[in-house]
Amino acid sequence: MGEENECCRTTGPGYETPLKAMSGPKEALLYVTCVYTGTGREKPDFLATVDVDPSSPTYSKVIHRLSMPYVGDELHHSGWNACSSCHGDPSADRRFLILPSLVSGRVYVIDTQKNPKAPSLHKVVQPEDIAKNTGLAYPHTSHCLASGDIMISCLGDKDGNAKGNGFLLLDSEFNVKGRWEKPGHSPMFGYDFWYQPRHKTMISSSWGAPVAFTKGFDLQHVTDGLYGRHLHVYSWPDGELKQTLDLGDTGLIPLETRFLHDPSKDTGYVGCALTSNMVRFFKTKDGSWSHEVAISVKPLKVQNWILPEMPGLITDFLISLDDRFLYFANWLHGDVRQYNIEDPKNPVLVGQVWVGGLIQKGSPVVAMTEDAKTWQSEVPEIQGHRLRGGPQMIQLSLDGKRLYVTNSLFSAWDRQFYPELVEKGSHMLQIDVNTEEGGLKTNPNFFFFLMIFWTLKMSFSMDLYKYNCMMYAGTGRKKPDFLATVDVDPNSSTYSKVIHRLFMPYIGDELHHSGWNACSSCHGDPSATRRFLILPSVVSGRVYVIDTQKNPKAPSLHKVVESEDIVEKTGLAYPHTSHCLASGDIMISCLGDKDGNAKGNGFLLLDSEFNVKGRWEKPGHSPLFSYDFWYQPRHKTMIGSSLGAPATFTRGFNIQHVKDGLYARHLHVYSWPDGELKQTLDLGETGLTPLEIRFLHDPCKDTGYVGCAYTSNIVRFFKTEDGSWSHEVAISVKPLKVQNWILPELPGFITDILISLDDRFLYLINWLQGDIRQYNIEDPKNPVLVGQVYVGGLVQKGSPVVAVTEDGKTWQSDVPEIQVCSNIHINLSD
Repeated sequence: MGEENECCRTTGPGYETPLKAMSGPKEALLYVTCVYTGTGREKPDFLATVDVDPSSPTYSKVIHRLSMPYVGDELHHSGWNACSSCHGDPSADRRFLILPSLVSGRVYVIDTQKNPKAPSLHKVVQPEDIAKNTGLAYPHTSHCLASGDIMISCLGDKDGNAKGNGFLLLDSEFNVKGRWEKPGHSPMFGYDFWYQPRHKTMISSSWGAPVAFTKGFDLQHVTDGLYGRHLHVYSWPDGELKQTLDLGDTGLIPLETRFLHDPSKDTGYVGCALTSNMVRFFKTKDGSWSHEVAISVKPLKVQNWILPEMPGLITDFLISLDDRFLYFANWLHGDVRQYNIEDPKNPVLVGQVWVGGLIQKGSPVVAMTEDAKTWQSEVPEIQGHRLRGGPQMIQLSLDGKRLYVTNSLFSAWDRQFYPELVEKGSHMLQIDVNTEEGGLKTNPNFFFFLMIFWTLKMSFSMDLYKYNCMMYAGTGRKKPDFLATVDVDPNSSTYSKVIHRLFMPYIGDELHHSGWNACSSCHGDPSATRRFLILPSVVSGRVYVIDTQKNPKAPSLHKVVESEDIVEKTGLAYPHTSHCLASGDIMISCLGDKDGNAKGNGFLLLDSEFNVKGRWEKPGHSPLFSYDFWYQPRHKTMIGSSLGAPATFTRGFNIQHVKDGLYARHLHVYSWPDGELKQTLDLGETGLTPLEIRFLHDPCKDTGYVGCAYTSNIVRFFKTEDGSWSHEVAISVKPLKVQNWILPELPGFITDILISLDDRFLYLINWLQGDIRQYNIEDPKNPVLVGQVYVGGLVQKGSPVVAVTEDGKTWQSDVPEIQVCSNIHINLSD
């Protein structure tokens, strides 16, 4: 923007010198790559246009989104088709943004000239074309060349092997031209690169093998040689590998690489992530290149983390255009630093600001000083928002006074170290820079983020409040699950708000279902009180007992039944469904033994004081698998449903496990209250993974339903004339034919059902298709659909997944927005 009209230009894009660039116009727009890839949401990544003009009414807002045409790309770095390398060519035009897709291997070319506020897709370079002509995949860093070509580092071959890495060339029309390096001169690993033409040198860095880093970070992979520690020195522009610098143990995982901007200088830096050193490389008197550690970020001694020491993990850095200051981000520690590098050999720390990290106040992780005192960093809130994750990508304004920061590294690593980024999205900050003496300060007026979701598991009502089990377990965040009290009184000033949170005393529980210590089963007992909420923890095996009577708005912890006590006395683990009994006991289905084997499942009994009493079922009468259960005393029957083996379902869902018999298809019919297994109903292929089970509420009725998740059928069970039990499919939710999903058909996936107290209506949830349904079941054999609403799902408008009708037409569900909540995951482009 602001360049001369094309017809009268005498120079190309960019600036004649870096110092002249510092006097260029102030930025008005930022282009930000935003990813859904790796978040579990099947949506395409997109390019966001952010307004950074303080005088604009949309300042610090996303004003446009350009979605990519495919799902699963993982947009990462970006570059331009032309820059100051082409300043001497009047025909060159800095028009196209280059977006390599690190995972899919595509390269997108984006036109930013037609409408800078709403850029458009110009071309897609397909990974098949790149692999066919060069053997390259996993494209990362893009730089424009003075020749008009585009050069992109690629980190491996299509199978994720590092040995296939190298440098891709696209011509000025964005056609695949070939490899840049000479045959046999590919580096050991690839990542970033930077060239210094006057010294006829290009230097590249090395992350690791895609087959390793795309799965998350494993320290063993470093030992196994799957991550880099070398810089590769090439002749420029010839592409001959002249020298390999082994940085040793002080230079593990060298990532971002920068020469000084002064083209006459023969020195630069590389940020080594794992060892958290800034290594300076430089030309020696004999023309070879050498290196030395210029800045070292000491690892912190920590408590409550996966390792006893935490590295800073330098993931991005840059140098001001006048070569006075170097800035870098410590992604794990959470600080951004500014160093004066006027003496390149001896950088001096002149600015530091904390903007996130694992050791900020409120985190379970604490750092320790040499004298064993603990401390945590002070991280400010900006516009009322807590700063999540750690600083990662940084971009400096031309004048060096504004540093933009985002907090996402790579989806697999985000999910591992900062899972809340995947859950809630990322944000962008602006840090104000003191360019006179040095110094960094967050700008309180600039902040944007979009929330993803909150994890709500199950709710039970009591008067004007609902108690909701909220979990951090399984999200990667080292925080305890909690019980939220929600005000559901429409006349209250806090209507639909969480008014209290009761945190559990342990981490890793996975609160799931819940129940009461007394209910209508105890109606004839005047001494019984519906006071205690029972919270089984399906992963940790604990059972929490919560007192809701002392203060219904702020319930308190009454007792913890420890998993060790349960295992010692019963052998049971993975507690799930809790029901109170007329005897005053509590009965809880348990889905396996402590090792996750389904053969160890059964039913736990707690007495009225919540002590472990034993098993409910008779010895030798445990079910094949377990999940939910429901009893009908007048018919002296209890029926239990069955999910699968905990060792399987706790790792996610795999269809092969269904075929291998690790998921269930049975109902188990017991005598009540004796606990004798009388009959096992095989529901067959129409009843795979039967979960929630309900009898009709009328105690005289001898029928009920179970929701079979995978096959998406509601199966009715009923007593026959001979006293045995049988079953039939009562409701069938047809799978949808779909495009752009992992399978050609999408099941409804019925995960919960319930029946109204008058036995007139049955309600079910289709978790994947996204609708809630209401059926009239006054004739239990023939339910009639009378209500349906879409509240989410994979086929909603805006999703890449589309449903296909029998006649080949596509459709998506209309899902309303409610108090708008959006989803993004942000990386800042170069």
